[in-house]
Amino acid sequence: MIMMLIFATLAVDPSLTRVQAEDARVAAMSWRLQTANAPLCPKTLRISGMSIHALSQYRPGQRAAAAARFRLGAHPVVAAVAADSAAGRAGLKSGDALIAIDGQPTPQVDPRAGYAPVGQTEAMLDAALALSPADLRISRQGAEQ
Repeated sequence: MIMMLIFATLAVDPSLTRVQAEDARVAAMSWRLQTANAPLCPKTLRISGMSIHALSQYRPGQRAAAAARFRLGAHPVVAAVAADSAAGRAGLKSGDALIAIDGQPTPQVDPRAGYAPVGQTEAMLDAALALSPADLRISRQGAEQ
Protein backbone atom coordinates (compact mmCIF):
# COMPACT_ATOMS: atom_id res chain seq x y z
CA MET A 1 0.00 0.00 0.00
CA ILE A 2 2.79 2.47 0.90
CA MET A 3 4.67 1.70 -2.34
CA MET A 4 1.48 2.36 -4.32
CA LEU A 5 1.17 5.73 -2.60
CA ILE A 6 4.79 6.61 -3.42
CA PHE A 7 4.37 5.66 -7.09
CA ALA A 8 1.09 7.57 -7.26
CA THR A 9 2.82 10.62 -5.78
CA LEU A 10 5.62 10.36 -8.36
CA ALA A 11 3.08 10.20 -11.16
CA VAL A 12 1.21 13.24 -9.80
CA ASP A 13 4.31 15.35 -9.06
CA PRO A 14 6.26 15.93 -12.28
CA SER A 15 8.34 18.58 -10.50
CA LEU A 16 10.62 15.81 -9.18
CA THR A 17 11.41 14.75 -12.74
CA ARG A 18 12.18 18.38 -13.60
CA VAL A 19 14.38 18.74 -10.51
CA GLN A 20 16.44 15.72 -11.53
CA ALA A 21 16.89 16.96 -15.10
CA GLU A 22 17.74 20.50 -13.99
CA ASP A 23 20.25 19.27 -11.37
CA ALA A 24 22.09 17.36 -14.10
CA ARG A 25 21.99 20.35 -16.43
CA VAL A 26 23.29 22.76 -13.78
CA ALA A 27 26.07 20.37 -12.70
CA ALA A 28 27.28 20.02 -16.30
CA MET A 29 27.10 23.76 -17.03
CA SER A 30 28.76 24.67 -13.74
CA TRP A 31 31.64 22.27 -14.38
CA ARG A 32 32.19 23.68 -17.88
CA LEU A 33 32.11 27.30 -16.67
CA GLN A 34 34.37 26.72 -13.69
CA THR A 35 36.99 24.77 -15.60
CA ALA A 36 36.91 27.02 -18.68
CA ASN A 37 37.48 30.10 -16.52
CA ALA A 38 40.36 28.57 -14.53
CA PRO A 39 43.08 30.13 -16.75
CA LEU A 40 41.68 33.59 -15.92
CA CYS A 41 41.80 33.08 -12.14
CA PRO A 42 44.84 34.00 -10.04
CA LYS A 43 43.92 31.26 -7.55
CA THR A 44 42.21 28.01 -8.47
CA LEU A 45 40.64 25.33 -6.31
CA ARG A 46 39.84 21.68 -6.82
CA ILE A 47 36.15 21.11 -7.43
CA SER A 48 34.20 17.87 -7.53
CA GLY A 49 31.76 18.45 -10.37
CA MET A 50 28.78 17.09 -8.46
CA SER A 51 25.76 18.56 -6.75
CA ILE A 52 24.32 17.28 -3.48
CA HIS A 53 20.83 17.27 -1.99
CA ALA A 54 19.06 15.95 1.10
CA LEU A 55 15.58 14.88 2.09
CA SER A 56 15.25 17.94 4.33
CA GLN A 57 15.24 20.25 1.28
CA TYR A 58 11.91 18.90 0.05
CA ARG A 59 8.47 19.94 1.23
CA PRO A 60 6.93 17.51 3.74
CA GLY A 61 4.32 16.41 1.20
CA GLN A 62 7.04 15.56 -1.35
CA ARG A 63 9.45 13.74 0.95
CA ALA A 64 8.16 10.18 0.48
CA ALA A 65 8.25 10.52 -3.30
CA ALA A 66 11.62 12.32 -3.27
CA ALA A 67 13.12 9.68 -0.96
CA ALA A 68 12.00 6.91 -3.28
CA ARG A 69 13.01 8.63 -6.52
CA PHE A 70 16.39 10.01 -5.39
CA ARG A 71 17.33 7.39 -2.74
CA LEU A 72 17.34 10.06 -0.04
CA GLY A 73 17.75 9.04 3.57
CA ALA A 74 19.96 9.66 6.59
CA HIS A 75 22.86 11.28 4.68
CA PRO A 76 23.22 13.85 1.91
CA VAL A 77 23.08 12.25 -1.53
CA VAL A 78 24.68 12.99 -4.89
CA ALA A 79 22.04 14.73 -7.00
CA ALA A 80 24.00 14.99 -10.25
CA VAL A 81 27.50 14.46 -11.61
CA ALA A 82 29.10 16.24 -14.56
CA ALA A 83 30.31 13.45 -16.85
CA ASP A 84 33.88 14.67 -17.35
CA SER A 85 34.36 15.98 -13.80
CA ALA A 86 36.50 14.61 -10.99
CA ALA A 87 33.38 13.05 -9.45
CA GLY A 88 32.46 11.51 -12.80
CA ARG A 89 35.95 10.08 -13.30
CA ALA A 90 35.83 8.68 -9.76
CA GLY A 91 32.65 6.81 -10.66
CA LEU A 92 30.21 8.69 -8.43
CA LYS A 93 26.58 8.46 -9.49
CA SER A 94 23.33 10.18 -8.76
CA GLY A 95 21.82 8.49 -5.72
CA ASP A 96 25.12 7.72 -3.95
CA ALA A 97 24.80 8.62 -0.27
CA LEU A 98 27.82 10.50 1.11
CA ILE A 99 28.68 8.74 4.39
CA ALA A 100 32.11 10.26 5.16
CA ILE A 101 34.68 12.64 3.69
CA ASP A 102 38.31 12.04 4.62
CA GLY A 103 37.15 9.81 7.47
CA GLN A 104 34.78 12.42 8.94
CA PRO A 105 31.10 11.43 8.96
CA THR A 106 28.80 13.66 6.96
CA PRO A 107 25.89 15.20 8.88
CA GLN A 108 22.80 13.14 9.58
CA VAL A 109 19.77 14.55 7.81
CA ASP A 110 17.05 15.84 10.13
CA PRO A 111 13.85 16.51 8.14
CA ARG A 112 13.60 19.97 9.77
CA ALA A 113 17.17 20.97 8.86
CA GLY A 114 16.45 22.48 5.45
CA TYR A 115 19.64 23.10 3.47
CA ALA A 116 22.01 22.80 6.48
CA PRO A 117 23.15 19.17 5.90
CA VAL A 118 23.94 19.95 2.27
CA GLY A 119 25.81 23.15 3.15
CA GLN A 120 27.82 21.34 5.84
CA THR A 121 28.66 18.49 3.46
CA GLU A 122 29.72 20.91 0.72
CA ALA A 123 31.94 22.75 3.22
CA MET A 124 33.52 19.44 4.28
CA LEU A 125 34.13 18.51 0.64
CA ASP A 126 35.60 21.92 -0.20
CA ALA A 127 37.95 21.74 2.82
CA ALA A 128 39.08 18.23 1.88
CA LEU A 129 39.65 19.16 -1.77
CA ALA A 130 41.66 22.24 -0.73
CA LEU A 131 44.25 19.93 0.84
CA SER A 132 44.33 17.06 -1.65
CA PRO A 133 41.98 14.76 -3.51
CA ALA A 134 39.19 13.79 -1.12
CA ASP A 135 38.58 10.27 0.14
CA LEU A 136 34.83 9.63 0.05
CA ARG A 137 32.92 6.80 1.68
CA ILE A 138 29.61 6.29 -0.05
CA SER A 139 26.66 3.97 0.11
CA ARG A 140 25.33 2.82 -3.25
CA GLN A 141 22.08 0.92 -3.07
CA GLY A 142 22.88 -0.12 0.50
CA ALA A 143 26.47 -1.27 -0.09
CA GLU A 144 29.27 0.91 1.32
CA GLN A 145 32.26 1.71 -0.87
